[in-house]
Amino acid sequence: MRIEVPEPPDGLNAAKPGDWTRVWARVLADPSVKVTGFALLIWADWETGARIHPGNERLMKVTGLKSDKSVRDALCQIRDWKLIWRYTEGRKAPFVVTRSGERKRPSDEYRLTFPDDISAIPLLPPDWETEGLGLWATLWITLEHRS
Repeated sequence: MRIEVPEPPDGLNAAKPGDWTRVWARVLADPSVKVTGFALLIWADWETGARIHPGNERLMKVTGLKSDKSVRDALCQIRDWKLIWRYTEGRKAPFVVTRSGERKRPSDEYRLTFPDDISAIPLLPPDWETEGLGLWATLWITLEHRS
């Protein structure tokens, strides 16, 4: 039996990964933040955008970031923009015993979100895909996004 994921607090809206990815592609961020955001999608429930709990060690491996601090800083920036919501904070949870017998705290758990007010998020313009690309690129993008 799966535990229900709580709804985001006021000011935040749950986002599905497909919608979130299209917005995340427009976010102007340092490469460490950008790659961390894309990596979070690996663990997101495709229907709800929730249940993201890879842990910092896994994120380091997947993103190629060299330190736990780099991962924490990237997650902090994405949280500050309110593009993810941490609904379970692992460091406040009791220890669990892993299969190998090691005692660890569970990972933080996140949900993809959109804030009501996106003005604090640095974004490329909505037409960034076609800006300066020329006729052939515009045609290709148009055909790719047809239903």
